[in-house]
Amino acid sequence: CSSDLSRAVNLPVQYFSQKKGWMDQRIFKEWFEKHFVPQVENHLMSKNLPLKAVLLVDNAPSHPAENVMKSVDGNIVLKFLPPNVTPLIQPMDQGVIAATKKNYRSHLLERRINE
Repeated sequence: CSSDLSRAVNLPVQYFSQKKGWMDQRIFKEWFEKHFVPQVENHLMSKNLPLKAVLLVDNAPSHPAENVMKSVDGNIVLKFLPPNVTPLIQPMDQGVIAATKKNYRSHLLERRINE
């Protein structure tokens, strides 16, 4: 089992924790600035796309205010979905998120197999 865990160190996953086990604004901000923004910039540059992106999030208390959540140059920003919109987008929640997870897992497995 320990050999399986030692390989997990190389997975493209960031791990954060806090005392209560909940996502909080500090963790979200750190993830956004240190991981999300650089990865999005790298992806956009690799595809020769404009360096502009929007991360859409719900209005969970763990998400900091929109005006503080942006890249240094302001080209990658966070925007909130309207409050109480989750019931209206539930079908999207089911289909889009499920498809994204399946696609991510498939690509991750393929990358790991080819290493």
